[in-house]
Order: sequence, then structure tokens, then C-alpha cells
Amino acid sequence: LISMENAHDALKSTLEKITCLYVLDIIEQDIGFFLSNGIFPVEKGNEFYTNIRQLCGRGEGGLADQALNIVNSFGVPDHLLPPCARDWVKYNEVDNNGELIGI
Repeated sequence: LISMENAHDALKSTLEKITCLYVLDIIEQDIGFFLSNGIFPVEKGNEFYTNIRQLCGRGEGGLADQALNIVNSFGVPDHLLPPCARDWVKYNEVDNNGELIGI
């Protein structure tokens, strides 16, 4: 969180959304525990999943429109990406049954 304070203003919103999504993912792994022990009321459990969908969605509140830029920021070389990431249209010209091998 300290590094977000020093981040460029244009990146702060995106970094905050990524951080929120990460925290929600960690909580989701044990959501049953949190709900069954009254740490989160059931009503908050419903809001929890709404927040995840919003963060993963398009538009101002979501990260979907920025997904490619976020992935590219990690600098993963193209040869390490799966075929569907390199050319989505070509990959989907045939029915690959979810397979990534042989393309």
C-alpha cells in the first residue's frame, strides 16, 4: 500500500482495483469460514461476489478494459504465452476443445 502512495496518479486507480481484487480472492478462498462464524454477515457475502464481478467487469469500476495492459506490464515474452493469447482469432478458427497444444 505504501508503494501505491508513490505511484503515478494515472496508475493509482488501477493498482487499487488490483489490490482489492487480490484481497477479495484471498477472502473468497475461506468465505465459508467467514460466513459460518459470523465474521461476515450473509448479506455482506452477497455484496462480496457483486464486488468481484464489478472489479472484473468493464467500465470505470472494472479492470476488464485494462486487462491486456495489465498483463503486458509483466513483460512476459510472447513465446511463453499460450497460443490463444498470441492470436485469439486464429486460435478460434477451429474447434480446439480447450486444448492449447498443436496450434
